[in-house]
Amino acid sequence: FFDGSSHSTRSVKKGDAFFIFDRSLPFGLKTSVSSFCAVSSLVRDFVQEKLGVAATCMAYIDDFVILGPKDAVARGITLLREVLQTIGLPENPLKMNTPSSSGTYLGIDYDFSDPWAVSLTLPPEKKARYIKHLEYYISKAEKNCPSAPSLAIPRTELQSLVGKVCHAAYVFQSGRPFYARLLYTLRSGGKRLSLSSGAIDDLRWWVSVLTNHSGTVILHHHQIINKIYTDASTSTGFGAIFNGNYFHGTWSSEVSALVSDFHITINELELVTLNFALETWGSDLAGSTVHFRCDNLACVYNIASMSSKIPIRAALLRRLYATAAHYGITLQSSYINTHDNLHADTLSRGKMQEFFDLPQRHSLVAVSSPVLSAMGLLTNPHGPSDFTNTIYRSRFCEFLKFGEENMFSNF
Repeated sequence: FFDGSSHSTRSVKKGDAFFIFDRSLPFGLKTSVSSFCAVSSLVRDFVQEKLGVAATCMAYIDDFVILGPKDAVARGITLLREVLQTIGLPENPLKMNTPSSSGTYLGIDYDFSDPWAVSLTLPPEKKARYIKHLEYYISKAEKNCPSAPSLAIPRTELQSLVGKVCHAAYVFQSGRPFYARLLYTLRSGGKRLSLSSGAIDDLRWWVSVLTNHSGTVILHHHQIINKIYTDASTSTGFGAIFNGNYFHGTWSSEVSALVSDFHITINELELVTLNFALETWGSDLAGSTVHFRCDNLACVYNIASMSSKIPIRAALLRRLYATAAHYGITLQSSYINTHDNLHADTLSRGKMQEFFDLPQRHSLVAVSSPVLSAMGLLTNPHGPSDFTNTIYRSRFCEFLKFGEENMFSNF
């Protein structure tokens, strides 16, 4: 024991309640963050106990925020400041906010003035700083190898890059698949890491989004969720239905051969069917939440994690979320048992008479020419169908624009 001037020892009997108060947190050590979080969490819980259900107190490391009605928030701020002052933790004068319908938390600007359209914004100065940082490494990689840009950088620099795109992904949630390769590289170990040409492409994707987007998105708490039912069959084909609009088809001979040789599984077929559906109906679903109902658990997990270690599925996810980002769509997915997914199941197997005999909630309308361009990813994950890489990105934008002007047309 150290009381500030001398050391001593004490014996503690088994079963005794023993409390330690550390007056000097070990900053600079690996345990410093967890030690500080233990204190800030205690402050948060104490303030929340005093506030009851009137307001909510949240804390992330050293950032606190109180949400609720104006009077309750004012009371919570006063209480929080009293607690911080009592225990000797100083408040940052730059973050001394009064109750307001807008504010900044963890580097994101929130606006609650319209409860039906709560918005969050990546501050312009942060966005500009992120773009400049990303462009620096892209330029460096292009100078290193113009034909197939790649770059070796220190681990600390890659950590900084990943931190910035992860933070931006809180606003641009469809961008999460576009830092998966950066994370994989970061976790591979070593003091100096190599960014592949694919990882550099991901950086370009982020620069494009951050440059061309306002940086503000709307959180639609009360929006209608559009459900799309999909299914794929290894022996026949695919099918999808949305509010009575439906399409189905068979796999190409090349895809069927890969399935027979076990180079492609049902998981990839289910995932590419989601691409077909989103690219076919994307412009009609712009700005909404799309909920895929799928009877393949691997596909559901991929949507939830926005990632996959399998190259083909990773490419399919990048294309899916690039489309979602273009239309401002939020993606969700949940499992549905095959026996409850009969409409999509009969479509994928080409059992059209059984499909028409099923109870229908909407008038049926066949999509004459569904957009099936993503099928190329099954045979060549990095070929012309991968519109997210350097060579084909502009073509992807043209493809989406064309789809908006010519709905249900092939490209």
